[in-house]
Amino acid sequence: QKYLIDGHGLERIKLILKPLNKFKISLRKTTFKDKGFLFFCVNQPDAISSRFNSKHINLSNHENWLKKILKSKNIFFYVITLNKIPVGFFRFDKVKNYYTIDIYIEKNFRKKGISSKALNLGMKKIYTNTKIGKFRAYIKKNNIESINFFKSLNFKKKENYFLKIFNY
Repeated sequence: QKYLIDGHGLERIKLILKPLNKFKISLRKTTFKDKGFLFFCVNQPDAISSRFNSKHINLSNHENWLKKILKSKNIFFYVITLNKIPVGFFRFDKVKNYYTIDIYIEKNFRKKGISSKALNLGMKKIYTNTKIGKFRAYIKKNNIESINFFKSLNFKKKENYFLKIFNY
């Protein structure tokens, strides 16, 4: 279980205490070495309750899933970092002519503008690399925080998802 600890706990605490203008938000491609951080994130109570499949994920299933995802040519998976310390992630899954979005930010780093900046950086990367600028977010009806987040980024409510058409 030791390999599940990413060694950045103290640095995360220091980040929480820093003023917002001290943050350098960046993205990096997810690797298998991120499995512990990702496993921690996806098994947080708020992450479990916001998923459509609201069950705890065991380590073996998580590792198998991550190996498969990292090999896929239709998925862009990024870790969101502040001063090079992981604080969240997002994944873009290609479906036909659009990408679905899955995003998670550690609770202590929410409502600081990190998610919106990171997501805009990610959508720009996707558009630059693929010329696909349609993004969908599927959100549970009772997940008001996520609904408001995507609305704040000008995603438009459709039948059962939120849509943004992004182009430069």
